[in-house]
Amino acid sequence: MTADLEAGYGLGADELVAGLLEAGAVGLNQEDTDHTTGRLADPAAHAERLAAIKDAGRRAGVDVVLNARVDPFLRAAPDANPDAALGVARVRFGNGLAQRALEAAAAEAEELVRG
Repeated sequence: MTADLEAGYGLGADELVAGLLEAGAVGLNQEDTDHTTGRLADPAAHAERLAAIKDAGRRAGVDVVLNARVDPFLRAAPDANPDAALGVARVRFGNGLAQRALEAAAAEAEELVRG
């Protein structure tokens, strides 16, 4: 089961993951909106946040499923013309992070198999 945890409700990664696991979920949605400003989070800061959540899960013994949501269309003003290129760029940035995470997990699995 996964949980929609918005942008984490101001919790640190360890506390967020602990609450997630305590509730019985093993995955979460995490959006890239900074709710303190109502604007999109800086992509690099958001990437660090996502990495911290994954690391917190691993420390807790669970490789949590992470659905990283991008919000440029949601955060656009009602009369604005949302920037599709921004949305695509943010998704590609996230995909690059996912690729690096998969490569790291594959290397770890290979190391375990080789013993």
